Amino acid sequence: MSGTGNSYRTACWVKDRLSQRGFAAEIIPLEPCTGKLRRVGLLVLIFPTHAFTAPWPVLKFIAKLPRQDGTEALIIACRAGWTIGPWLMPGLEGTAGYLAALLLRMKGCRVRGVMGLDMPANWTAAHWGLNAGHVQSIITAARAKTEAFTDAILAREFRFRGMLPLFAGLLLVPISFIYLALGRFYLAKIFFASLRCTGCGLCARTCPHGGIVMRGKRPFWTLRCESCMRCMNYCPEQAIECSHPLIVLLHYATAFPAAAYALGLFGLRNANGLCLIVQYCYALLTLCLVYRIFHSIVGVSAINRLFFFTTMTPLFRRYHEPTTCIEDLTANNANTANNMISGTLGPRNY
Repeated sequence: MSGTGNSYRTACWVKDRLSQRGFAAEIIPLEPCTGKLRRVGLLVLIFPTHAFTAPWPVLKFIAKLPRQDGTEALIIACRAGWTIGPWLMPGLEGTAGYLAALLLRMKGCRVRGVMGLDMPANWTAAHWGLNAGHVQSIITAARAKTEAFTDAILAREFRFRGMLPLFAGLLLVPISFIYLALGRFYLAKIFFASLRCTGCGLCARTCPHGGIVMRGKRPFWTLRCESCMRCMNYCPEQAIECSHPLIVLLHYATAFPAAAYALGLFGLRNANGLCLIVQYCYALLTLCLVYRIFHSIVGVSAINRLFFFTTMTPLFRRYHEPTTCIEDLTANNANTANNMISGTLGPRNY
């Protein structure tokens, strides 16, 4: 699973290392294979970290994975790396790697290794992209770490890294759970296209999760969006922004205690479980309604400029993995995915 190319580039390094040792290896986009991947000799699952855990599409992919008895597995969770001067500041993958490892083990895989990998931070909805020098230093260190990890596995070693991040992730489980249950839907509804947008539709065509549709000549973000940042960081016009004032508006709109008022009318004030379910449904419906209204008015030039000048993202440097173009992420490859689905890839004996 790759939005801006970090996980894809990591997969390329692993593939190159395996190919050098004579193993057949292919890079497969995660979404086309959900529920269809057959057994292979070695499954290397590489994905970004979202809210200190594995993203929902990764969890869904593993949940729908057929039994993999006899398959060996590696997990690499990419995390947001930073540099301060010459020092690399590691990210925090939390439970991401070991949650995926546990679920794969339940599917019959023999997990050989888990690793968190620092790649350049790419969440430009919240911060600026790193400069070229810092990006290159992080990527150079990441490539060496990935190759050493792959070599160790090929030498029949077990490599389980990241015990301290795992402990921190367990402490942060409430944040991870809230993100998976609701937070990711909020983040899906803060994107908009500025007046720079030409209506080319690149963002909709290349979204890995089908989270963007074109309404007229303007992109509309649906609840399928996973905030992978591909649209924002690969837009040729840098037209895609995130509205920070809209976050505040969505918070206040969804925080209204609608469930308590509604259930109170029926004398169900103490039905806490039912209240939680009703409030959750209210929040999702409100998100969709407010964003639909927002999308309908943000096409007006004056309103678009208002939101453009009241958010920080127009000032942010965009980021995507510097050697990865959008064609690498999208043209990769119906044929390969079909081969993997039909079980024709790779040697069974690893």
